[in-house]
Amino acid sequence: MALMENLATSLGATVKWQKTTWKTLMEDFRSKQCDIAVGWYF
Repeated sequence: MALMENLATSLGATVKWQKTTWKTLMEDFRSKQCDIAVGWYF
């Protein structure tokens, strides 16, 4: 999360966290619900 906050700061942007799922991710991009996605597996 800190990585994304730092990236946004360096781009002069702000982060708005948006919940999504892998199933709906592409539709979220198309509908401008998000611009970038970050995920991880444990």
